[in-house]
Amino acid sequence: MARRKRGETVSSALGAGTVTAAVKWIDERFRRMCALHLPAFEHRAMICEMFDPDVISRVMAARDDLSYSHHGCEYGLTSLPAKLFVKFPGDIPSIAASRFCPQPGFEAVLDAARAAHELYARVELVKHVLRHVDSSWSLAAIRVYWPAGLSICTERADLAALMSGDPPTNYKVPPTLGRSLPALRETANTITELRFVPDAPAVNGNLTLMFYRQSIERAGLTFFGDQTQIALG
Repeated sequence: MARRKRGETVSSALGAGTVTAAVKWIDERFRRMCALHLPAFEHRAMICEMFDPDVISRVMAARDDLSYSHHGCEYGLTSLPAKLFVKFPGDIPSIAASRFCPQPGFEAVLDAARAAHELYARVELVKHVLRHVDSSWSLAAIRVYWPAGLSICTERADLAALMSGDPPTNYKVPPTLGRSLPALRETANTITELRFVPDAPAVNGNLTLMFYRQSIERAGLTFFGDQTQIALG
């Protein structure tokens, strides 16, 4: 894909506001999906699984002499492109990231983080395809080749009418269609799942999984995923 020159105007078939609203819808449904399918961890118990027991004992013994952070601390997960942000309870001082030493029980958090990253990659592919077709395809081509994507962009009356009517017959085949086909198929399935995910109970957010902007390879495409966060407990 050719790189755009600085200052070059980027066309938008769907409209910038429509794409922004669709991305917001995707992100909200993604958080629902994570809340439904990922376990919620007990806050204090999981903190104990993050550090050597001797460290926990020393911190608790010296807690009257230590400062407390109400903002929490961030810990890198070496097996994943993610970090875990932990808010410590009022009676436990924050423990330095250098002391992070996962215990056997922490494997459950890593399993949840791996499952969350798979969901993250799937929804980020949807957002990538959405932004690509918006900037590179015609509305008619989007309706014909990616109706699933158009179906989440129907707040505008003209797009709703396009979606509900017969597919156009007069359109130009997008030059990127061939290499996009695997992604179009996968994202159609993902959008269907997102559409039917029910409301989920709120999670406290004392343990938050952080995915920062990162390169993702999926469905034959390489792209950058957005920064996002998921509450685990």
